[in-house]
Amino acid sequence: MRQSGQSRRLLIGAAIGGGLLIALIFFWIGYAARPPPDTSGLQALADRYRALGRRERGFTGQSVRAAVRRDEIGRHLSSLASRPHIAGTPGHRATAEYFRDVLSGLPGFEVFTRNYSVPVGMTVGQGESLFTIVYSNGTVVESQRQEKELVKLNLTDQVPPILSFTPSGNVSGPVVFANYGRERDFEYLQQLNVTLSGAIALMRYGGVGRGKKLVNAAAYGCTGGIVYSDPADGWAVPGRLDDVYPNSWWLPPTGVQRGSAKMRQADPQTPAYPSLPFAYRDEFDEIKQQTDPPVFSPIPGYPVGYGDAMKLLGVLEGANISSYVKGGLPIDYRAGGSFAPGVDHARLVVNNRILEGVNAVNVFAEMKGDLEPDRYVLLGNHRDAWGAGAVDATSGSAVLLEIARMLGQFYSDGWRPRRSILLCSWDVEEQGITGSWEWVEDRLPQIREKVVAYINIDIAVRGNYSIRTNADPLLQEAALQALKNLPAQDGGTMFEEFKRRWLDQDYRLSVPIGSSDYSAFIQTAAVPIIDASYVADPKYSSYYPLYHSMYETLPVMESIIDPGLRAHGEVAIWGVEMLRLLSETWLLPYDEAALIANIRNRFNSATPPSQWGWPASAAKYDKYVNDTWKEFDSALTALEAESARLGSAVQQLQERIDAGSEDIDPMSVRGFNDRRMRVMQTLADPGALLRDKTLRNLVFSSQTEETEISAGFPGLQDLLAVAKKRSNETEIWKQIAQHVSALVFRMHSLRYQLQDSGL
Repeated sequence: MRQSGQSRRLLIGAAIGGGLLIALIFFWIGYAARPPPDTSGLQALADRYRALGRRERGFTGQSVRAAVRRDEIGRHLSSLASRPHIAGTPGHRATAEYFRDVLSGLPGFEVFTRNYSVPVGMTVGQGESLFTIVYSNGTVVESQRQEKELVKLNLTDQVPPILSFTPSGNVSGPVVFANYGRERDFEYLQQLNVTLSGAIALMRYGGVGRGKKLVNAAAYGCTGGIVYSDPADGWAVPGRLDDVYPNSWWLPPTGVQRGSAKMRQADPQTPAYPSLPFAYRDEFDEIKQQTDPPVFSPIPGYPVGYGDAMKLLGVLEGANISSYVKGGLPIDYRAGGSFAPGVDHARLVVNNRILEGVNAVNVFAEMKGDLEPDRYVLLGNHRDAWGAGAVDATSGSAVLLEIARMLGQFYSDGWRPRRSILLCSWDVEEQGITGSWEWVEDRLPQIREKVVAYINIDIAVRGNYSIRTNADPLLQEAALQALKNLPAQDGGTMFEEFKRRWLDQDYRLSVPIGSSDYSAFIQTAAVPIIDASYVADPKYSSYYPLYHSMYETLPVMESIIDPGLRAHGEVAIWGVEMLRLLSETWLLPYDEAALIANIRNRFNSATPPSQWGWPASAAKYDKYVNDTWKEFDSALTALEAESARLGSAVQQLQERIDAGSEDIDPMSVRGFNDRRMRVMQTLADPGALLRDKTLRNLVFSSQTEETEISAGFPGLQDLLAVAKKRSNETEIWKQIAQHVSALVFRMHSLRYQLQDSGL
């Protein structure tokens, strides 16, 4: 019995063992037959990581030149300049639809819009504003209510002469000639014992902005202002006033320059915030009361042609100030304050209004980058104009659309940018750079994080002499490099052609600040900017004479300024290459040493603080600033050393990239680029520019005040100008001390950014 039990146990054990063996065999069979693990996700991630190290690729300069189509530029120019498109008019609204339609038909782009509700300045009716000279016998001589149509163009919706955002008014009295309307011009008249109180000031364009002329006139007691374009300032050729449009591009006596007289960029109702439907808006009556600094002129203003200006100058008496004025009209320039015998008075009537709630439509076309889609290169132009706008800014609009077509063509051929490209068609620029500024305010954090650079093409062509490109110091060398990469039409490179054109001129690039859609990008977002235009020979004209007049039409562009649209094509070629350079180059082409050199030059050219005119009541601020100015100098010295080290590191990395080194960590390059993207942003301070809360860049921002003192830095310059007028107010000197402190702090922040020293 014992043996039988043992046998059963053996059998049971054998059965269990056999079962386990069979299970193990089946397990191994199943394991061996299993599908391989899915590593595609990891492989894709590894491939993408390696792809980040892709060197620059894409199209060549020769292929860019071959791709441009001037007939396409001409088609867009003809369509967009076929009617006036002033902001707030039907012609203006049609341009947004045109852009959407054209861009939506191009490969590689996603098109979308961003809208803002903004105010624009308009006239009341047609020809309701004018000035008159009233004679003692009852004779009345009127200014023209609208420019004389010298060529039949059948243009509708033409806006009469206007300085938008100036108040309506009906004023009469004597007339004084205040030259450029600068403070020193009014002071000069006072020295001549000219009575300014109650007078109408006749002023010429130049020197200071439209709004500033009127604000100055009001400060000296004038009740109205009239502005005209004097031939001596490049609008016509003195002594040859019969050689004008339509026979040439020079402004005729009937030509009038329109424009905005608003003193603050963007929507004044929502300062520093976007004009979205829910935004809180300051009342216009409140804004008009602001005087320190003012936003609007307190007195009516009106633009006229130099033919009408001559009518006024011809009836003025007073001191002959022709040697001071150096004007270009065949007449004596007199200070005025009294009239020739037989003239009783002059009257200025202005009927303006502010149209609220205009829909500003910014149109965008985005081409996604395939490696760094979250980094962007922007190129923009505005659509609105003061008439048909064949030059400003329809030339730029036509070029932007051709740039988009060329990029779409390269996209179809298989090219993809490393970084994303965003083309921007801005709205309501002529009314105070509104559309682009509102978008920057709306997207400020994202712009500061993601935007590599903004390229601006406002007026693509205003002459046929040479391309002229300007940029902030970080991108000046890159702007020239694009010219070096492109073949010229007649052999050599575009840069060699550019240099020959400017051989006897200063071809160094200047820094654009505050008169176009780049303004918010550099002044508020503090991102690098470039601006480009094809210009006239500066020996003959510094701008283009028909600026903002109704004569700025398609026939002038096609027959006088740019026959064959050659210059338009050159700007389009440069724009495409600039986009390729900034979107494709692995290591961003910034020049930090040039930025530091620019700041050092500003510091060295500044009037020393000891000469700022400190009153005894501000002695403690005087001492603080003089001591801190030395720290400023030391901080710049440290910055120069740090930028030299960074420059060396950039050069070494670029050499390794050019040599095809395989051991470069793509994420390290990405981090290096991101750190350099934020260099300019260290100059932004949201609270230090006390004169304009919408501005943040302490180095590259607009000045709003006039002063003989050179302070080098815009906010400091403005405060010193105010201090000159209010020298006994201790508070202004305290603000100056605080601003100097902010400047030095920003220099330290800039050094930390260059160092990448961690926290």
